Amino acid sequence: MIKGLSSRADSNLIGFIRYSISSGAITIEEVHKWVYYMIKKHDQLPPYMYYLMEVSNMADFEKTVGFPSYADLTNDESKALNGLSYVRGISKEDGEFNISKKAALNALKRNPQVIERFKETFPFIDLPE
Repeated sequence: MIKGLSSRADSNLIGFIRYSISSGAITIEEVHKWVYYMIKKHDQLPPYMYYLMEVSNMADFEKTVGFPSYADLTNDESKALNGLSYVRGISKEDGEFNISKKAALNALKRNPQVIERFKETFPFIDLPE
């Protein structure tokens, strides 16, 4: 089984996906691409992964996973994910997600490890420079 996907106690990877969705850093369509990427890359995935191809919103995602997931992100790192949403153009309105664009972008600058983790998790997504 892939580390970070199997249970509440081992949910770091699926938790990062959940935080990425809720912060606006990725879209549901990109979740589908990530699942497809994981299916191509790995032979043994939890059964819920295949059902994630059918989710259409955050509530469906959480229900399909079936257990609470955590990403081991600090509060500032979570804000950095909001910054990625602004950088990628997914969030367009300043103050969306209860954080100003400036504060989110500053959090992103302070947390380059979030960008690296994002690139490792979603290698098929190109980030603007």
